[in-house]
Amino acid sequence: MPKDEKENQKFDNIPEIQDNVEKEDAEVVFEDEDESPKDLIKKLREALKKSQKERAEYLDGWQRMKADSVNAKRQEEESRKEFVKFAEERLIERLLPVLESFNLATANKEAWEALPKDWRTGMEYIQKSLVGALSEGGLSEIDPKVGEPFDPQHSTGVESVATSDKALDHTVAVVLQKGYSLNGKVLKPARVTIAEYHE
Repeated sequence: MPKDEKENQKFDNIPEIQDNVEKEDAEVVFEDEDESPKDLIKKLREALKKSQKERAEYLDGWQRMKADSVNAKRQEEESRKEFVKFAEERLIERLLPVLESFNLATANKEAWEALPKDWRTGMEYIQKSLVGALSEGGLSEIDPKVGEPFDPQHSTGVESVATSDKALDHTVAVVLQKGYSLNGKVLKPARVTIAEYHE
């Protein structure tokens, strides 16, 4: 049988279905033929109220389901973002020792300058690439300056040194090691020596 005929055949029995529905409705409304028009109107009003109540219930249920669906999608998106953020944080934490090894290697200027220039250039390029990649991931240095007030949220005081200058009390005396933060969260605080005033 051709496709068009099959499609048309599906809709051939629609008038018959409509007739059946109308007959069922008529049977419901006109159960008692002796009913007065007043009783019939009363019944119709009750049926209308019932259908309006059901409609309101269905609408309310649909709206709740829609709101639940929107909330579930939002929570799923937030969970996904949190998972990605956590995964990035773990990876960056694992790469920090590599970055610190580069920093230690280049910190000793005398030993660094004694190495062949081409080798140093290659190592500096790798270091810059690593720093760039980590920065794109949200990593930033915590590098307190000497003389700045000591900030316990971003730095750890390893030791203290005496100072006779009252203005330098509780300030950074020496930066022993830089710290790192990821998107504002401290991963590793800077290690510093703190100046303490003594008369």
